[in-house]
Amino acid sequence: TSTHPEKKPRPLQHRTPAKSPIATPPRAALGRSREHADNASIKSCATGDGISIHTQNGSALEEMEDSAPSTISEKQEKDREKDKAMKTDKRDRIASLERELETMANEFEKELTLLSHKLTNERESSTFWQQKHTSLHQTYIETDTALRLLRSEVSALKERENQSKERDSEINMRVEGLVVDRDAFREAYEDAMEEVREKEELVSMLRGQVRGLKSWVSKGGRGGEEQVSDESVGEGWGRLSNGLQNWVIVNFRRVKVGTFYWSFMSVELSSIFIQPARQIRVWVKVGTSSVAVQLRTYKQLIDNVDINKPTLAEKEELLRLLPNYETLASTSKIHFIQSLVSRLLVDNIFTSYFVGISPDRAEELKKMEHFLRDYGPEESINQWRSTTLSLLRKSTPALLAPQTNALIATITTKLNDLLSSVSNSQPSESRDSSLRTLLISAIELSRLLRSQKAVFSVNMPVLEEHQRTMFESGEMEDVGGEDEEELIQREIRCVVFPGIVKWGDECGERGWLRNVVVKVKVLCLMD
Repeated sequence: TSTHPEKKPRPLQHRTPAKSPIATPPRAALGRSREHADNASIKSCATGDGISIHTQNGSALEEMEDSAPSTISEKQEKDREKDKAMKTDKRDRIASLERELETMANEFEKELTLLSHKLTNERESSTFWQQKHTSLHQTYIETDTALRLLRSEVSALKERENQSKERDSEINMRVEGLVVDRDAFREAYEDAMEEVREKEELVSMLRGQVRGLKSWVSKGGRGGEEQVSDESVGEGWGRLSNGLQNWVIVNFRRVKVGTFYWSFMSVELSSIFIQPARQIRVWVKVGTSSVAVQLRTYKQLIDNVDINKPTLAEKEELLRLLPNYETLASTSKIHFIQSLVSRLLVDNIFTSYFVGISPDRAEELKKMEHFLRDYGPEESINQWRSTTLSLLRKSTPALLAPQTNALIATITTKLNDLLSSVSNSQPSESRDSSLRTLLISAIELSRLLRSQKAVFSVNMPVLEEHQRTMFESGEMEDVGGEDEEELIQREIRCVVFPGIVKWGDECGERGWLRNVVVKVKVLCLMD
């Protein structure tokens, strides 16, 4: 498109259609031309005799007028008529030309108007197509840009694909190499494991021979009673611990455990007696959390107070066995019950002198042992105790059954009462039967430990509320599964199951030697 301004056509209406574009000469000029023509005709006129008469300064004319007045007048008349005819002809021609000019001007104006409309339409069409071209050009530029970007992305993807193929080929080569190495290591491992199995069989055979020799030496050299090894004690203790854990999980997995007690303000108590139908709010404390309960009558209050409320004796017994039982029962149910049963086992079975004899006989034997210590060395006292208690252990079971059954019944009743006071569980025959089996295993293990020449003591630390008991990696094992390095200087929350410490050797000598046979299982506080 041109940047020059548009040239508008000049309007033709200012022209007078009836007037000729040729200006009419003035009258003076016509007169002078007419006189000039007359003079010219006079100056070069011929006489009738064929003689030319040349005049100068009008003298000839005067002479001609005088000599031939009639001839001149006729000629002048003819000239006038001729001139008039010429003027008329010219006027007619001028009028014809003006009419033709007017017609041509009108046609020209029409053509010019038509061309002007066409030009306007063409200009609008040109503007439209120019805008269309601009839009298409912009679309083309955007499409071309997008195409270039897509081509660059495609090239980048191809490059990454090539790199990925190269990396995959390298990985495949490495995998093939690792597979070859794995096969080689597997063959070497199988060879090594075969050798290890042979060594283990040899070690097992040698251990059997050593146990046989120890048994022979223990029987023949120091009194005739076989002494158990630390491994055997550890295995028996582990079976007892696992049995207790299984018993707790099976019987108390769905039991709700917590300490329930009610606290009232004096205003609330007085309102109960004044308006028995009034709705009151009572706070029930479960462990460390409190729950609001709506009660409507005093009878309902009394009925709810009697539910799962431990007696004063039961509460004192719980505090003696586990001083932190309130917080422990509401947060760690399984560990709380394990700790409670373990404490009962330690207090009633493993601290007894010998389970199965009467307390009076046990006290007499204990006094006799203390009496003999003043008259003989320690190894002799240990051998005497081992021989005496082995005799009792191998005696007729009926002699030990009354005291044993009474102890089992006492422990079962006490445990059921304590658990019922802090939970919604009720005793059952199957639960008591499995507990009896567990108690019998503990009693047999206690008798075996007491009949040994070495002194075996059960280690179960007591947690006091006013002091902190810290974790000791040498004697304790965390049941939470945390690393021992992270448990250093960590406070103990509860003792789940006791451990065993051995003093002296299997012959009852060197009583200063201390060996931790089984570590105490504890639950530590979280950081």
